Amino acid sequence: MRHLILGLVLLLPPALPGGLSGQEVERRNLSGEVIFDARATLGDFSGHTRAIAGAIRLGGRLDQTRGWLEVPVRAMRTGNASRDQEMRELLGDGGHPAIRFEITDVAVGMPDGDSIPVTVRGGFTVHGVTRTHAVSGWAWRRRGGAIRFRGQTVLRLSEFGLRRPGRLLGMLRMRDPITIRMDLTVGG
Repeated sequence: MRHLILGLVLLLPPALPGGLSGQEVERRNLSGEVIFDARATLGDFSGHTRAIAGAIRLGGRLDQTRGWLEVPVRAMRTGNASRDQEMRELLGDGGHPAIRFEITDVAVGMPDGDSIPVTVRGGFTVHGVTRTHAVSGWAWRRRGGAIRFRGQTVLRLSEFGLRRPGRLLGMLRMRDPITIRMDLTVGG
């Protein structure tokens, strides 16, 4: 169950006037929700958290955005206490209390109205293992100068060396992969 904090691609594209050029946005100016969607033999489920920390450097151009996001494993909820406990044990054991996304590259598409398509690349660190992934989505300016980003990616527990949770001798099992969605706002 990976609600990887994916992509804060909060850099104002040149197409959006009045950018936050050179501004570093820290925890207090970062909000939103990270959601994961998983499939299991007895039914699909989702989990989420609004406990997001991070620091994003908004450069002069959207493709210069860099930074990081973290989601504490203990803050993720699925609505099922037993499943939540199993998820915390799987993801947080061994001194890995957070899932982290380090932004290393932002590719910008052609603006469409007030929005711009972006692909944010970087390293997801889950349970101490880092893998490179791309988060595809859209960014746009909100009132007050904030930037909003919505995007998603697909991750596999197995690529981070984690076993897929299961019960009853494996008859009830969660499937790989997991879709991670995010709706994030920076600045403002």
